[in-house]
Amino acid sequence: MQVETGDLKFNKYLQDKTKYDTDIFKSYFQRIDKVIEKGKITTDNQFYYINMMVDQLCQTEPVDNEKIGILNRLLSEYEQRKTRKPTA
Repeated sequence: MQVETGDLKFNKYLQDKTKYDTDIFKSYFQRIDKVIEKGKITTDNQFYYINMMVDQLCQTEPVDNEKIGILNRLLSEYEQRKTRKPTA
């Protein structure tokens, strides 16, 4: 199982239990941030990561509605591009 498919709360649990400031999801968050900076999802993998991030953000307190909105917009735009039929 990829790290990204795990519960993001596990990172907080590890920090609380070990008292080490570690971030096992650092590369995952960096990938998400790069997509946000670019303003566009370009691959199915990115779509998967972003979709999973939205699910996690919705379950995390406090809810980051601004980031959820940005990510949902990117997801919607990607789905629209994927469903367009190329004109011949």
